[in-house]
Amino acid sequence: MASRITLAKSVLSSIPLYPMLVGKILKGVCQEIERIQRDFIWGHDRSSNCYHPVGWDRLTRPKEYGGLGFRRLSSFNQVCRAKLAWNLVIGSNSLWADVLLNRYMMREGYSLLNYCLGNSKLWHFISSQKIIIDRGSKWHVRNGLSVNFFNDHWLLDGMGIKELCIRQISTEEDVSLVSHWVKDGSWDFSKLADVVRPEVIQRLIVVIPPKVDASHDIIVWGATPNGKFSVKSVYFLIEVNPPNLRCNLFKHIWNWNGVECIRVFLWRVALQKLPTNEWRSCWSAHSGLCGYCNIESESILHILRDCCYAHNMWLKLLKPNYVSQFFSAGLKDWLSMNLMGKLSKDMGLFWNLIFGVAVWMLWKWSNSFAFDPNFVKPRSPESFILHNWRNFSMYEELIPDPITQCLTSGEPRS
Repeated sequence: MASRITLAKSVLSSIPLYPMLVGKILKGVCQEIERIQRDFIWGHDRSSNCYHPVGWDRLTRPKEYGGLGFRRLSSFNQVCRAKLAWNLVIGSNSLWADVLLNRYMMREGYSLLNYCLGNSKLWHFISSQKIIIDRGSKWHVRNGLSVNFFNDHWLLDGMGIKELCIRQISTEEDVSLVSHWVKDGSWDFSKLADVVRPEVIQRLIVVIPPKVDASHDIIVWGATPNGKFSVKSVYFLIEVNPPNLRCNLFKHIWNWNGVECIRVFLWRVALQKLPTNEWRSCWSAHSGLCGYCNIESESILHILRDCCYAHNMWLKLLKPNYVSQFFSAGLKDWLSMNLMGKLSKDMGLFWNLIFGVAVWMLWKWSNSFAFDPNFVKPRSPESFILHNWRNFSMYEELIPDPITQCLTSGEPRS
């Protein structure tokens, strides 16, 4: 599955990239490409159907939000339009930009990306991103002679001061520039107090007033810390992810220094999307009991920790003072304490790597035992893991780990 994910990202997502840069791709075409991606990831083909345990909405989220970072192609097509529009706003020196600037943008300013009936399809393609450009761009005030005080985005992120006024502003105030609200080199707070809310005054106190002899005002991209336009920042202006979905566990899973196939497996474990017997029994007549012990329901935690086979293996790997905490934690807490280095101080520098390989091998052995009648689980799984976990590491050279050396040599632990 890890290989299919890599191919779906590097090949299927890249095929429509160049057409997207210069034109609008039909929504149906984008949906069809995404359908091909989904089917390919989960092993679906024309001859057989395959269940998709994780929905496409989840896969298109960033990795720290529990997704795989796939791009929604219709949204990315919109990002390409916004990139062209931004190049026009900042005055690109390209020939195509000169042609469009002279043909359609009669005056300076990013707010004039307006489309009129009869304009070319290319101009309609670019100018349709006016709202995104307005949301993401921000003025950097220097002399204050080009920035509208109330309507332009210069003080507040993604909004103008007009939205924080305590009264309706006059026509004259509506067209006033930032420089008009400066008196004797300082902000005219006595005049502003009658117009804007106190929070605006508080923001202005820490802002240096514009100077007449300063250079011209410039537009920067306010959606990035350095003010430079980036495709990623525009994409996340369009595809907004709720902050409450962000989870450090997923960050540590994808930063795990092992092979990609195990990282993908750990991701599915964290989402509780493994096809265990308990899961299969919910939609079929299949028994939900563990295929090895035939006593308890086969949940994810049962296979990876609580089954007698896995339980005995962990007892031989763990130090006695961690046993109670290890076997009492819930699934996500259990993954967190082992992958985020909470046990590494006493269990060994590479415990998170050993743990990741161990749970993956337990899953593989469980599947082989269920579907291969000739398969026999290793009698000493802990020895197998301790002798082979380095083969799944991404480190070029691993320093000796005293805990691992002690475990592999069979010496008693203190």
